[in-house]
Amino acid sequence: INTGLTPDNNAVQQIIQRHYELQSRFYSLTKEVYIGLAGLYSEHPDFKKFFDIYHPRMIEFIGEAIQFYAKKNLS
Repeated sequence: INTGLTPDNNAVQQIIQRHYELQSRFYSLTKEVYIGLAGLYSEHPDFKKFFDIYHPRMIEFIGEAIQFYAKKNLS
């Protein structure tokens, strides 16, 4: 975020792909479920508190990156 990267940037999307692969080990992630996970992150106060430690816009940034990844790569 601080370097000006956007959620659709290739480097960011590589990180999101790793996140998706990790989460897929534990859950059956459809496109809708993965996008829903981004919503859970932004709506749940504990997730918000956790991500705010890293950056005050982190939760929104990750949500946008997850949505971009899911729409581009998942069916």
